[in-house]
Amino acid sequence: MMESRLTNNENPHPAAAIPLRQDPKAVTSSRPGYKDSSMVVDRKPPFVRDPLTLSVDFMVRYVGMIASAQGLQHSQEDHLDLIQALDQAQMDGQFKFAESDQDFVTLNLSKYGIKILEKIPQDRYQMTAGIRPPQVVRWRHGLVEIIRAVHYEDSLGRHLMAVKLGQEGEEVYDCLLFECTHQPQATQMCKCLELLFNAVCQFTPL
Repeated sequence: MMESRLTNNENPHPAAAIPLRQDPKAVTSSRPGYKDSSMVVDRKPPFVRDPLTLSVDFMVRYVGMIASAQGLQHSQEDHLDLIQALDQAQMDGQFKFAESDQDFVTLNLSKYGIKILEKIPQDRYQMTAGIRPPQVVRWRHGLVEIIRAVHYEDSLGRHLMAVKLGQEGEEVYDCLLFECTHQPQATQMCKCLELLFNAVCQFTPL
């Protein structure tokens, strides 16, 4: 069973720089078999009659990506290790936080994994009233690639969603980072991933 978890500590006060936080507040969803040591959150996942048919879109801001990061084996790391790596990347200037609606992307969650779509710039197509702007797939990652999804609030009050990607048994991983509009959205994303993981694991024959 996948687990969603929450640490029981508060965030530090906002500061000009984003320091490493030893006790961040986070909600996580992990691939079955990967355990964290924090307190379990007693929240029910969203009701869906057949989770395998679930396909949900979330509008989030794309912050950036850590590529080919070196860490411990995935089963030996928890969400705190991932958050600290992301904090360090932010302090090193690897991420640039979005400041306009132009940076919004659509994050689609389904049994096939995650799909990130972005709007085609207006100068590349003819805008038609009443029709949604066309989108193009920027990234696509299968559910089997997702090691862990973590929602946490940084020292400036931003609700961030990290998706750790990798292969079982390897120490190298990638991580996508998104900025959510509010905490309920980030929590819902984690719960949807949990629901999808559980459904796929129960459906797949051993």
